[in-house]
This record gives sequence, C-alpha cells and structure tokens, in this order.
Amino acid sequence: MPRFYFAKQAVFCDKKDIISNILNDKINIAEAVFIEGNNVNARISAHNAAGKYSSGIAVDQYGLNKANITTNTDQGSWLVYSQSYYPGWEAHIDGRQAVIQKANYNFMAVFVPAGEHRVFFSYCPRFFKLAAFISIISLLAAFVYLVFGKDIMLGTQESG
Repeated sequence: MPRFYFAKQAVFCDKKDIISNILNDKINIAEAVFIEGNNVNARISAHNAAGKYSSGIAVDQYGLNKANITTNTDQGSWLVYSQSYYPGWEAHIDGRQAVIQKANYNFMAVFVPAGEHRVFFSYCPRFFKLAAFISIISLLAAFVYLVFGKDIMLGTQESG
C-alpha cells in the first residue's frame, strides 16, 4: 500500500477484530480502511463510495515527523497515512485540527471532506515540549548568572 491513499470503504471494528477483517477475502483491503473502535462521530462521516469515485493526492513535503499534502476528492473520504499511530501525532485540514483515528491496526486515518484540501500531519510528543521548556528556562538562568552572577557574588562577599 502507498504511504497515503484514500479508502473507498470504512469498516469500524474492535482492535481484536481488525486483523481477522484484514485477512478476510471478501473485503478488498486496497480500497478499505479498518478504523478501531465505535466512534459515533467517525461513523457519521463514514460512507462507502458508490459508483465512480475520483481522488488525487500530491505530497508537497514529507519528513520523519511531518507530512504536508494536497488532496482532491469528489466526495468525502478517509485518508490513510501508513505511518505508525502514536500519541503526539496531530493532523490539520486547511489549518483546522482534525481527529486522527487509529486505522489498519497500526496506522492513522483522517476524514477529508469533498473538494481540494491541504492536510498537514506533524509529530510533537508532549515530553518534547516539556523538555524544550526546561531547556529554555535553564539557558535563561545560565545567561542571568553569566551576566549578573559575578556582580551578585562580589556584592555578597564585600558585605560579609
């Protein structure tokens, strides 16, 4: 399967049933996506593409922790990203945050409405943001010490 593709059919099932559904000969896995769980909001957006269906995907930028693509479909569809699902991934469609569903047991999928859209995936885990904040505070403290620390140290020695 390609890195990005639109699924013509969405099958919602429990995690334990995904593998058996993928191995089911009656479902064309090249056209289906298996979404984990029974998310009511996801089911409202889901449908099977009937009749003629056209879609296009252009990868504008791709890296280890981000992907920027342009999509065009004549009807809303599930965009599958064959990248491991992991907490910290975010998706945006035309600048608005989109809900990522766990798909095909280990991948990601977002529902993209009909028309042309820009879809952006990015990975920024929570611990990275915390580590960056601690690093910035540490650098500021080191800067303050280097600039003002000698004066403060000399001031305390003279008074003592």
